[in-house]
Amino acid sequence: MLRNELTHRRASRWCYSSASLLGVFILFLCLFAGALSSLADAANQSGLLPAKRLQISGDSEQAYLLRLYYLSRHNRNAEAYQLGVAAVAVYPHSPTMRLMTAFAAINTQRCALARPHLDRIARLTTRAGLISRRNSLRLACDGAWRRSIDLSMMMGYRPSILGQSRQRIIHAEPGSDLYRLCAALKGLCNPDRPFLMPGQRDNGVDIWFQATVNHRWRPDSKWQANLSPILFRRYASRGGLQGSGIIMRSQLTYHASNSLAAFVTIEAGSSNFGIGRGVEPVRQFHKSGLTGLRGRPVPQLWPGMTAGISARKLRLGTNLYSMRQTETRLDFDAVLTEGLVMGIFKARLTAKTTTPHVSAASVTRKLGMSIRHDLTSVVTVQLAAERKKERLRKRRLYLAMPHSVRTRHLTLDAIFVPPKNKNVKVVVTLAREKISSPDPVDLKSQQTATLRIIWSIAE
Repeated sequence: MLRNELTHRRASRWCYSSASLLGVFILFLCLFAGALSSLADAANQSGLLPAKRLQISGDSEQAYLLRLYYLSRHNRNAEAYQLGVAAVAVYPHSPTMRLMTAFAAINTQRCALARPHLDRIARLTTRAGLISRRNSLRLACDGAWRRSIDLSMMMGYRPSILGQSRQRIIHAEPGSDLYRLCAALKGLCNPDRPFLMPGQRDNGVDIWFQATVNHRWRPDSKWQANLSPILFRRYASRGGLQGSGIIMRSQLTYHASNSLAAFVTIEAGSSNFGIGRGVEPVRQFHKSGLTGLRGRPVPQLWPGMTAGISARKLRLGTNLYSMRQTETRLDFDAVLTEGLVMGIFKARLTAKTTTPHVSAASVTRKLGMSIRHDLTSVVTVQLAAERKKERLRKRRLYLAMPHSVRTRHLTLDAIFVPPKNKNVKVVVTLAREKISSPDPVDLKSQQTATLRIIWSIAE
């Protein structure tokens, strides 16, 4: 019994000593960790340890989003908007950041500050959730119906306002209808002598004024609609070349998905244009229809590329002639880098013109490209080049064979948006056109310079 008591005391002493050693070891570890922590803090305050990881963690996109969520949830929307503006400057390509910034702006009753962010989201992502949320915010901000007025003025100099050559002396080619007619009436007409075409000089400056009232229907659905009446008037420095008219244009769009949309545009208009002094003005009425598809063919690989295919029909009637046109068009637009966009298009146009005594038909093929570059936030430059070949199916009265007209068109646009008034746009356009045609009535070349000012007034 004494031996058992001694054994029990030894076991108890060993357990207490082991527990004491374990406690001392744990206490030592705690003191060692605290010392290391103190040294680390002291070294960090002295700048000995890099703070890059903490900086990245604090300034990461997720950290900004969490702060924005916290501020918005606690109704601190003004602070959330200020933080969102700073975050967008760091992460300009984040659609979620722009969405939360716009949400904060709308909650402070400042929809004008939210619109630029909402407009940019569609070019940054194709995710259905973000696009749907953006549409809901826009609907809450602007409502289903949005109205605006666009006032524009365009002024420029052209060698020919009517697009006609100054060459009025025509030589009938042997084999042409006019040559054979003169040969049959040799006593009254000499086919070897030139003919003088009536006409007058029409070079000068013309000024266009246009007013467009935009009615846009943007509900929270896949359907959208536009209705735009347009009024315009032209003043020319030379008398007898004035004109005016009205156009009614409507468009219906169905967004099948975030990457595909179908649209239909219907237009009708009436106008009255003078073609010279002492000449009856041209009164015309036109109707046109346009339908097509547009979307992103590879949204995952290249979300900034869009493609479209369309077909258009036009019927135009005047007191002098009538015309029908059918055009098919294929175009691509691609965002190469931030602020740099390239576009390519190809089109085919068939036209038929009928007068009381003669008719004409032609087939035109077009190919063009453009490059648009944002130099700064207020200045944009666009360069466009186009080649066109028109093949006439019937010969002119004074030409022996049907001919073709080749046109090369080069345009340079400088677009300026004042920083303090984003609703105003100033566009300076320099254009050069060179035409190769055996018809002496066609212009050989033309250089134009125009100034256009557009002012948008939102509701």
